[in-house]
Order: sequence, then structure tokens, then C-alpha cells
Amino acid sequence: ATPIHQAFSWLVGSAADSQDAQFAALALDVCHGLQTCLGLVHAADQSSGPDADADVSPILGAADKERLLLLAGAAVRMLGDRAFERVEKQNDHAAKAGRNGGVA
Repeated sequence: ATPIHQAFSWLVGSAADSQDAQFAALALDVCHGLQTCLGLVHAADQSSGPDADADVSPILGAADKERLLLLAGAAVRMLGDRAFERVEKQNDHAAKAGRNGGVA
């Protein structure tokens, strides 16, 4: 029997074999996650300002907002590290091609 849940991927077919496409899909996932984290923190800040209704519970506590911001920072660092690795690989490949007369 075929399972009801189907794994999701931004990539279809042979695109899943491309390292560039895999990095783009990772960046897309991270960006969506960052947007969610920062949107929650922003909404929490808006709901707890000077005009906030005292009878309404806050969306997030201070500790939860801090955790979301730390998660966002970690995600940005991870994405930056992965991008740096890709740049280094591309530079190494180009340097090898230059030394070998255009063949890497």
C-alpha cells in the first residue's frame, strides 16, 4: 500500500542530483524558516507594546522570543557556512582548471 504521507522536495526529477539545486532548495527552506521565526517575534513585539490590551495574554514570552532569535541566528550562520563552502569549491575548481589549461 502507498503511504498517505509523501516526502516533500522543491526539486523534481534529475534536479535532485544537482549540488547547485540542492543548495538552492536548502536556502529556500532556511529563508522560509527565518521568515516564520522573525514574523513570530515581530507579532509578539506588536502585541505587547504600549497599546496592548492588558487582558490578552502575550503571543510569546521573552524566553521564547530569545530562542527564536537564537534559532534564526544559527540558521543564518549555517546557510552562510554552506555558501562559503560552495564558493571555496568553485574557486578550487577554477584554480585547478587554470593550472591544467582549462580542464579541471
